[in-house]
Amino acid sequence: MRIALIADSRLSPRSLECVANRHAARRAIEPLASDVTVHLGDITLDGQAHPEELACAAHMVQRMFDWRSGRSFAGTARYA
Repeated sequence: MRIALIADSRLSPRSLECVANRHAARRAIEPLASDVTVHLGDITLDGQAHPEELACAAHMVQRMFDWRSGRSFAGTARYA
């Protein structure tokens, strides 16, 4: 089983560099052909002060992966 790990993506609509992080993660993971992809944390730039980042990050990740929510989320890569 191949497991890909993502951490510190810091997704945020407030910063184009942060949006680019999603694309960079996708490019890095795609050739691995992983069975499971796990995001380890720091998914937003500052979701506590900017709650809209949480919804944005969820949307970005949902487009990239099939995922399950929980304390963390994990999913299989889906590139659409």
